[in-house]
This record gives sequence, C-alpha cells and structure tokens, in this order.
Amino acid sequence: MLTTAAKTEIANTLKMKKSKVILLSLHQFGSEAEFEKKLDDSFKVSIEEVKVEKSKSLLIVQIDAREKNAFNLIECSKFKIQCMARNSRHDLAFNLLFVVHLPRVAGGFYSGYPGDPWSCVHIDELVSQEEIMSLDLLQNRSIAEILRSEVVDQHGVINFGKLVENAIPKAGTMIKEENMERRITRVDKFLKGYRVKNKAFKMITLQKLVDLLENKDKSMLKYDETYNPRTWLSKLCLSNKSLNEGSTFGSAVWTHLQEYITPLLAQIIAFTD
Repeated sequence: MLTTAAKTEIANTLKMKKSKVILLSLHQFGSEAEFEKKLDDSFKVSIEEVKVEKSKSLLIVQIDAREKNAFNLIECSKFKIQCMARNSRHDLAFNLLFVVHLPRVAGGFYSGYPGDPWSCVHIDELVSQEEIMSLDLLQNRSIAEILRSEVVDQHGVINFGKLVENAIPKAGTMIKEENMERRITRVDKFLKGYRVKNKAFKMITLQKLVDLLENKDKSMLKYDETYNPRTWLSKLCLSNKSLNEGSTFGSAVWTHLQEYITPLLAQIIAFTD
C-alpha cells in the first residue's frame, strides 16, 4: 500500500504540488460520518484551490481488501463519493483514484468498477523494481537470449549486473568447502573484483555466464526435443510458489532468474578460485 512518503514521488512525477496529493485510507476512519466529513473537507479545499491555481488535486483512497468486510467498505465509499460529486455545484476539482489491495484466494475474483465513470486496471505492484524495466520484453525469449542482449547490446531490460551481484553470496555457499574462513574469503574476493571501477572482470563474468546458459539450453535440447527455453515466463505465470504466497510477478521473475543463474555462477566462482 502507498505510504505518506509516496506523496512526494507522485507529486514530482505528475508535476504538481505535494499539498495537492491527498492520501486517505478507509481503515483510518472510525465511522462513516468521519469519512464523509473528511471527503467533504477535501472537496471544499480542492474547489477553492482550483479557482486560484487552475489545477486539480489528486485524491487517493486506498483499502486492504484482505481484511474482513473490506468489499462492503469499498462499495460504500464509492457510493458516497459519487453522490457527493454528483451533488456538488462545481465541476470536480480533483481526480479520484481508488487503490485496492486484493487478496490471493483460489477461485476468488474482483470485477472492480467496470462502468462509467470509472476506469479499472490491474497493477502488479505499485512501486516497480528498477532492476526489471519491462516484463513485456521478456516474453518468448529464453533467459540466455535476454541476458546475451544485455551484455552485447546493453538494452537495459534487466539489470544483469545487479542480478549477478545479488546471486554471488548464495553461489559461494553452493561450493563444497569445510573451511568457513576460506568460503567467506572466496566470496569477498570475487565481489571485490566484480565491483572494481575497471569493469573487465565483471564483463568477463557476465559473458562467461551467458555462454554457460546457452550451453545448458543446448544440452537440454539434446536430451529432450520438446524442451523450449522460451516458455519459462509463461510457466512461471502458471505455477510459482512465491506468487501463491502473495509476491508480485515482478519480484517472482527476479527471484526465478537469480535461482536459475546461481548454480552456473557457482561454477565460475569455483573455477576462478
């Protein structure tokens, strides 16, 4: 859910004053009358401001629909807002946004507000991961193809460098070693070399990792002619533990990519050692 700190980012993105971003949570009100009074105050302030500055405010009402009676609250608040807007003698001085955190329930559904004056969309996560710029560009491409394009063409679809850096500690633990001190030193030295300003070691690591990924796909195709490395994203959509546990699809993709490259990265670390 959005926090008060998000108001600054929203205002900057929309090029509006922070004071014009009004963030309300339905659960913060003890009664219907209290919620209605807050709405009425917001209406009046927005109407007065739009007369002076000629710019609308943004009213965001959010609710966690995983809680009991949440959908009744949503419908009630929608009805109240529509009535107040309809009865207002002025043109609406703000844009209204409902943010509803939906539960993950097998067989459950929520139709949203499909009719006028509402527009309804599903958002995987309110704050996107900077490491994955576009999930659409990952479709119908193998992991090796995606990461190859990041190394060679630097498309910027995935932060490949960050992906590998995050996986290094786990990859280090996959190398059999009884001496704990040596295990720690191995990872520290590899990370140090990976992070130096001279990016030669980092680029060699990324290139070698892509080569191993491509060889893995070729080996899989030899043993299984039906194997298709380009269907990994659709399979992830259909069956993924982290998604069932309430994670967003973006974070599930990031976790899957880390788990996929970690064993091969462990080979590189062991060879370098």
